[in-house]
Amino acid sequence: MKKLLIASAIVATFVTPQAFAQAKNFEGPSLAASLNFANTTSDVTSTIFNGSSTESAQNLGLQGQYNFALGQSFVLGVGMTLGLGDLKAGTFNVNGTTITIKQKESYSFYVAPGMAISNTTLLYGKIAAISAKFEATGNTTTASTASGAGFGVGVQSFLNKNLFIQGELMQNQYADRSFTALNETDKNKSTVISVGVGYKF
Repeated sequence: MKKLLIASAIVATFVTPQAFAQAKNFEGPSLAASLNFANTTSDVTSTIFNGSSTESAQNLGLQGQYNFALGQSFVLGVGMTLGLGDLKAGTFNVNGTTITIKQKESYSFYVAPGMAISNTTLLYGKIAAISAKFEATGNTTTASTASGAGFGVGVQSFLNKNLFIQGELMQNQYADRSFTALNETDKNKSTVISVGVGYKF
C-alpha cells in the first residue's frame, strides 16, 4: 500500500503540471455576449418614507476582455462590460403615488484572475468597478448615477479553439445616493447571474 501511495505521488508530480500547463490556451483578446438575470434591491430612507423593494429582471450584456497567461496555470483577465437595456430596481407606493426605479446605462471595468483546470476550462474570480444610472419615476422623473464595486466568480469553457461558453455570478454594491433637497438617501445592490457565449481571437 505504501509503495502504491509513493508511486501515485510520483505520477501526480509529472501529470499535474501537464494538467495545468494550459494557461496559454486562454491568452488573448475576446468578445462575449450574455443574458443577465438580476435581482436588484433599492432601499429608500427619507423624512416621509422608509422602504425596501427587490425586483427581478433580465437584460443583455457585452464583454470585451484580454487575458494574460501567468506561468503554466494562472491567467489574469482585464476588461469591461456594458449592460444593454434597463433593469427594474424597485417599486414603492408613497402617499398614493407609485414610484418605480430602474437601473440604466450600466458598465464596469474589471480584473479577473483565474486558473486553468484543463486545456479547455478556466475558473476565475472577478473584482469590478461598476457604475449605473438609477431613474425614479412617479409624478416626476429624477435620475442620478452611482458607482460602486462588484465581486464574483465564473467559469469559461471552450467548445473549440475559439468559441467558448461562460457562466458567472456577481454581487454588486452601489454607493449611497443622497438627495439633500428631498432629505432622502437611496441604496442599491444587485445579484446577477450571467450566461453567455464568446469568441477568442
